[in-house]
Amino acid sequence: MLLFTYGTLNEDRPTMKNAEMICPVETVEKYYKDQQSFYPYLLEKIEGFYHVENIKGTLWEVPEEDFEAIDKYEDAPELFYRTEIEVETENMKYSAWCYFINESEA
Repeated sequence: MLLFTYGTLNEDRPTMKNAEMICPVETVEKYYKDQQSFYPYLLEKIEGFYHVENIKGTLWEVPEEDFEAIDKYEDAPELFYRTEIEVETENMKYSAWCYFINESEA
């Protein structure tokens, strides 16, 4: 399964020990990314004045059985939730899982 990461999961985390990095990518859609809080997060739907942009990150191949540990690390579904988005390189598009913060927690 493919996973798009943009923050703490890019670092050396035990939850990602079986993951294989594929390539740098960016999101097809634009999102709001907050890097000022305790941990970076993305908001999927933005109302108001927030600056949105295509988010640069990393695409990983992750064994399906590892998502339980990653969900726990991301405190999903309470703090973050996982949903599929499109990411791309210059010449290729992928569908990948991505973690977004629950709007009530932002």
